[in-house]
Amino acid sequence: MTANYAGKTTSAVVNFRCNNLALDLNVAPGEIPADGASTANITIKVKDDSGFVSPLEEKILELHTTLGRVQSPVKWPAKAQSVNATLTAGEVGGTAVVTALLGSAKGEGKVELKGAAKRFCMHCGASMSLEAAQCPKCGLTPPSGVDTKQCNTCNTVIPEAAKYCYSCGNKQPEIKK
Repeated sequence: MTANYAGKTTSAVVNFRCNNLALDLNVAPGEIPADGASTANITIKVKDDSGFVSPLEEKILELHTTLGRVQSPVKWPAKAQSVNATLTAGEVGGTAVVTALLGSAKGEGKVELKGAAKRFCMHCGASMSLEAAQCPKCGLTPPSGVDTKQCNTCNTVIPEAAKYCYSCGNKQPEIKK
């Protein structure tokens, strides 16, 4: 800082400090499908005891997540009030905890990744959508009938003719007649 008064000039170094610096993460939407493609927006702000503050110079922010993927590092422009990043879902469901680090400041946000229900062909074991009438791989329709058995892995009741469980996808032992 430089001051002038009555023709005299003086300068002093002024350091700005933040007390109890932390990062505030807002993840929206709070729930996305665990499909490997859906995204959630992460908005990050810096706050201290007085409220939200803006960095006076460009900063580098690091992001980490327990599920899915986030871009990292992220450049935080000087004097910007917030910075945005994107979380892309993986194919595993659960709660993704996103952690942001800026020097000694840290913050966390969460997003729920909802796993898609799965179904498997009872003829060949290929993955099928829940709405499919026929298997996309072998083209056969699921067996039906009144004779049933239990899957030897997950105990789901399945048709006796099923070679694979439609719930867990595991191969079933052949029934000898």
